[in-house]
Amino acid sequence: MEVFRRMKLRDHALSEEILEGGYEAYMEHILKPSGLTLEELKNHPEGMMGKNLFPPAVRTYEKEPFHTPSGKVEFKSLVLERYKDSHGYEGLPVYHDFRKETKVDQEAYPLILNTGSRKPQLFHSRLYRMSWLENIEAVPLIEIHPEDGKAYGIEEGTFVKVVSPSGEIKGTAAYNVQGKPGVVYIYHGSAKGDANELIGKDYLDPISGFPGFKGYFCRLEKAAAED
Repeated sequence: MEVFRRMKLRDHALSEEILEGGYEAYMEHILKPSGLTLEELKNHPEGMMGKNLFPPAVRTYEKEPFHTPSGKVEFKSLVLERYKDSHGYEGLPVYHDFRKETKVDQEAYPLILNTGSRKPQLFHSRLYRMSWLENIEAVPLIEIHPEDGKAYGIEEGTFVKVVSPSGEIKGTAAYNVQGKPGVVYIYHGSAKGDANELIGKDYLDPISGFPGFKGYFCRLEKAAAED
């Protein structure tokens, strides 16, 4: 609440009342649109169906235009096309091999690093604060395709090191046939080894500015657990 005051967000009377009321008042406010109360949920730990169900909007184009320059469905972006001459953007998606457009040594880092693939027990970095969930994995799980395991002489369950131009982390190799050969998958957020720390800070999408968490550079090395 003190942060709320210092940000001078007290003008909205309803917000102030809810936040000053504490956690349960805030939860009641969130639940209100569903038609449920916090007390009802407490009495039904198995969960309840919301009383007020709002179906998704359909055929909204009949009431308002699309929020595009043309007001229609666009198969090419007229917004990006405006900057074709100045920035080289294309109205239609054009594939560029990002690995050929960087100065990273391809031979030193031949594999693609993909961070953030979902895990059922975690939600980003938030649930690492719960020790019983964090300790399901003693060290970060480094998922690789069995073909890469054979190519690099890395057996499932052995200790490995993932090295990128920006850093390195150690963990346990796990074979995963759902991934592709040539790609290393590591979940992010673990204090034992955060995969996002392996991504270069300036490695950003040229249009959106989003970090390249799904396609950086790395290599695999065998490692001893005590290293």
